[in-house]
Amino acid sequence: MTNPSKKLGVITAVDGDIAQVGMYHMSNDSEFFWYGDTLIGPKIGAYLTINQNDNKIIATVINEKIIDQQNSIKSEEFDNRYSKQSINRIISLKTKGVIENDKFQLTSQYVPMIGNEVSLTNIKDLKVIYGVNNEIDSIKIGYSILENQPISLSINKFFASHIGIFGNTGSGKSNTLHKLYLELFNSEYYERIVEKSQFFVIDFNGEYTSPDINEKTQRGIFGVRECNKTLFEINTRNEDKSSKIPIKKEYLFDSDILSILFDARSATQVPFLRSSIREFKEKQNDPSFNFGLYVTGTLKKILTTGFSVNEIVYKIG
Repeated sequence: MTNPSKKLGVITAVDGDIAQVGMYHMSNDSEFFWYGDTLIGPKIGAYLTINQNDNKIIATVINEKIIDQQNSIKSEEFDNRYSKQSINRIISLKTKGVIENDKFQLTSQYVPMIGNEVSLTNIKDLKVIYGVNNEIDSIKIGYSILENQPISLSINKFFASHIGIFGNTGSGKSNTLHKLYLELFNSEYYERIVEKSQFFVIDFNGEYTSPDINEKTQRGIFGVRECNKTLFEINTRNEDKSSKIPIKKEYLFDSDILSILFDARSATQVPFLRSSIREFKEKQNDPSFNFGLYVTGTLKKILTTGFSVNEIVYKIG
């Protein structure tokens, strides 16, 4: 049986994604103990739930004020006749998304309407908002400030996608990146990760090349064991002090890589590269294949017949 929600007030005005709530009670408690759970009260930054039929519109508190019902002269300053009957509390909410079918979505499909009741967001819904799901492989990177709920990231969804960390100098971009990968490599999935995945870190400022080893875990930067890490120190000014990055032949003889390196035109040069690499890979496994003879023979036919490379069918022997 689902516990009833703690009703706080009702929507009295809506302006875009901003809704105004008239509170039922003049309560300014920072926390509520509700059916065994400690829930965050309606303070700035807190999540509240706007109930609209079977949907739960999630919003955050952005400001609050009070209205003095006995202040008949409409002055900007309140007099000293404060009482529960004379003061009404008004809070403003900014919608963030909706919980539908136990999933939180950032959408503007649902908007608050006058008369919708507002309640505290329960622990179950907070876990849905923060994506807490014990059934998928995830890592915990911290806790929310107000609700103290764990913040988890799905390993497959997060690290297999394109992400960017932006901010001013000194705002913590490098620390955030280090935190993400530290939690990843300190997780229970470490052995599976190093077995199936490769990570390349291009470090222009030398922030992640510290040789320090954690004595307790015997791991270095990012929480990676030394046996699972290779460091290349590149020096473009002095080749003698620069490491050489090994490149496999299979990687270099790839049509997509060569197209990027040669800035090949997609309409004419890319098809030529693809057909050439494909034919080269087919012939290189033939023990009688002579690469030099193949190139010179192809060039000779181009010069003597006027055919293009794609029109020539060259046979060895």
